[in-house]
Amino acid sequence: MTIKEIAKMAGVSTATVSRAINNSGYIKIEVKEKILRIIEETGFTPSSVAQDLKRNRTNLIGVIIPKISSFSVAQVVDGISLELNKRNFSILLANTNNNAEEELKYLKIFQEKRANGILILGTEISEEHKNLINSSSIPVIVIGQNVSEAGIPCVVQQEKEAAYDITRYLTDNNHKRIAYIGTDIEDFAVRNERKAGFLKALADSDIYFDEKCTYYSGFSSDTGYTGIKKLLKEFPDLTAVFCATGTMATGAVNALLESGSGVPENVSVTGMGSTNYGINTLKITSVIYDYVKTGSEGAKMLLNILDNKSKSEKISVPYRFFQGNTVKKI
Repeated sequence: MTIKEIAKMAGVSTATVSRAINNSGYIKIEVKEKILRIIEETGFTPSSVAQDLKRNRTNLIGVIIPKISSFSVAQVVDGISLELNKRNFSILLANTNNNAEEELKYLKIFQEKRANGILILGTEISEEHKNLINSSSIPVIVIGQNVSEAGIPCVVQQEKEAAYDITRYLTDNNHKRIAYIGTDIEDFAVRNERKAGFLKALADSDIYFDEKCTYYSGFSSDTGYTGIKKLLKEFPDLTAVFCATGTMATGAVNALLESGSGVPENVSVTGMGSTNYGINTLKITSVIYDYVKTGSEGAKMLLNILDNKSKSEKISVPYRFFQGNTVKKI
């Protein structure tokens, strides 16, 4: 049964049937009742897609991610899915491989594809990003980068505070010769805010930091692996290393164990992100982010906007400290 057949049986146009179904526009009461009676008798079910399009609601949400293989990204997407599934929304997933141009492309594509909203897990939100988001015809939520000053709603981690706390844990355990391993990839939160928290903690502890005692590369474990080897050759008196991610910390621990350096007997190691990181009996001392909650909060923020409820400009997701066993008091 189709809408054309219903129209033929009722002796009216398909447009009149559409008005009766959607309860919109002028239609005589007796004609509307006839159409609805035929629909009931035939068991005709109007296309939910067609009705959604009529209401400009497709129940599709675009989710733009930087790297599909990332553990933290997968957790965020899980949180998004949990909330959207409750409301029968489906996800259109776009993987950009940390390419800013791809992010901009998908911000445009999802608008053209009639998505109801977009969640973007940002790494570096440029002025071009901000302009495109602010001019978007559908709501956009940024996850992972603080863009509230640009009037863009966002969900963020407390990056600077978390990095500060774990660095103070090192200094409270009497470490003064601490190396820093981070990323040179464009990700303001990981690259800039974590480094800022690290430096502030050292300054507040009256510890001088030599900028030469740093190593930067990508997000992989190889960054930690190569970085700690290089740093120990140049600074053999190091007692600890701060790694900007848990993956980097895993690489650093592997390199230290391979070279015969005990962890934490010779070098203490910290990471950031998840308890998912460890080697054998070693559990890396870390600050833990609730990535699932982060995704969930982003999805709820977007749904609130779609429901015309009041919107939050910024939500900060709390973190927690995981002591692990890779830091030694000296």
